Amino acid sequence: MVVQDRTSICEFLGMIEEDKNDKYLGLPSILGRTKSALLGYLKEKVMTKVQRWDGRWISKGGKEVLIKQVAQTIPSFAMNVFLLPLEITKEIERVLSKYWWNQGSTQKSGIHRMSWERLSQSKA
Repeated sequence: MVVQDRTSICEFLGMIEEDKNDKYLGLPSILGRTKSALLGYLKEKVMTKVQRWDGRWISKGGKEVLIKQVAQTIPSFAMNVFLLPLEITKEIERVLSKYWWNQGSTQKSGIHRMSWERLSQSKA
């Protein structure tokens, strides 16, 4: 569509032409080929929330509530609209599990469990 046609339609309808980098309802209005770059802000939002909580002595119950009610709801609306790239979901999962198992920012190493692949193997 030609730019003149687009602007004339917007003027006729009384609308404002939106910039390509604008967001609508918190989501990018135009997606390109790399959804990871456009939806990477979700990972950053979760990381900033978790970094604010880190260093505070919160009980396991409190951590569970923070993770379930705050951190996991950040990407939920975007997940209703878009299929999130696997790298973003794995990074969010990594940040949340690191927060869950670490005791605080003073201790750099928390409880290390076995990987899910090893835990899910059959006993035989």
